[in-house]
Amino acid sequence: EWLLSVPSLAYVPLDLTSAASVGTLFQRLPHGAGTLVIGARLPLLGSGAHTTLLPQLGALVAAAAVAGVRRVLHVSSVAAADHLRAQRGVDEEAQLPPLSEYAGEYDVFKRCSE
Repeated sequence: EWLLSVPSLAYVPLDLTSAASVGTLFQRLPHGAGTLVIGARLPLLGSGAHTTLLPQLGALVAAAAVAGVRRVLHVSSVAAADHLRAQRGVDEEAQLPPLSEYAGEYDVFKRCSE
């Protein structure tokens, strides 16, 4: 909520399952964007949601580059490091387990989207 209260920021909903929504995002903004903040959330359990969302996430980042976006902030979670395994003190510098060892679909999405 604190982010939405910043006057110079525009919140524009985006459907990462829709190529049309992704493709028109930058035309729907009220002004140009120098920074794109992404916080994608999908159900923890699902049937292949990450395989639908990952290509659209790539298309979003590509469209951002074309639109002149210079910074992307991708808000993620500990799931990128496989939250179903015991861990302590994991940060961005920690070596991640092999993707083939991830137990949860949500975790696979978070890792691949990063």
